Amino acid sequence: MNPTLMTANRLAYPELRGSLQTLKYPAFAEVKLDGELAWHVWGAGDVAEVIVGKNGKITERFIVDGKPRLISDKRHGITIGELYADAGKFGDLYKMRDVSFQPLHYRPFDILTLNGDDLTGLPLIERKEILFSEFPDLPTPTLIENINEAMTTAKAHMHNGYEGIVLKNIEERYKTGPCAWVKVKTKDENVYEVILIDPAQERIEFIVPMPNGKSRSVSAKCLNRDKATLKLGDLVKIEHQGVLALGGLRHPVYKGKA
Repeated sequence: MNPTLMTANRLAYPELRGSLQTLKYPAFAEVKLDGELAWHVWGAGDVAEVIVGKNGKITERFIVDGKPRLISDKRHGITIGELYADAGKFGDLYKMRDVSFQPLHYRPFDILTLNGDDLTGLPLIERKEILFSEFPDLPTPTLIENINEAMTTAKAHMHNGYEGIVLKNIEERYKTGPCAWVKVKTKDENVYEVILIDPAQERIEFIVPMPNGKSRSVSAKCLNRDKATLKLGDLVKIEHQGVLALGGLRHPVYKGKA
């Protein structure tokens, strides 16, 4: 594998751990596409242009949002962004293996290197200026001044079918691992019947109806102090991000008795 690809794949990635209350404003708000995090590497050595996923998988059939795929031999760089199918709306992640949605799309949201220069130490607002100079047709992020504006913007994107938004302080340097970026996303809450309370682990199981009319058991973490108040047959509230086509819930979280 090309050394630049190896470097991109070894890069740790930002893990969103911030909150609306602790985020420093002003901040940029960008729509959260429902896809997979990936790096775009172009013009590096013998590699003209590829997408490298978190698992090391290389995608070669793709369309980069914001500019034509024609890349100058004299320019090279690495961006990080979202690889997605169809419109990238909530639930479109599961279309990525469908050949009818090929080639996939890639939308960069940050630029890490350009022509050999490391840009990760620059404030986000400066990295964005460089990113838009390379990808001039990318959607412009919304400038957010406070929590109320953040929630209004998130609800507008969710109303249009997207998962939500990601918020980032405009002065923040690029950071891997836990970072102050904040995701405001679609969440559903449903009531399910408890069918198992794990005697050893902090886990319960409940029945979830599937889109095909059948049902299956799904598990969620449940702290011991909460388990002690439950019995089989109880109805519990589970927060999640949607019912999966093959059954189960996306990121289920126990929220208490119904």
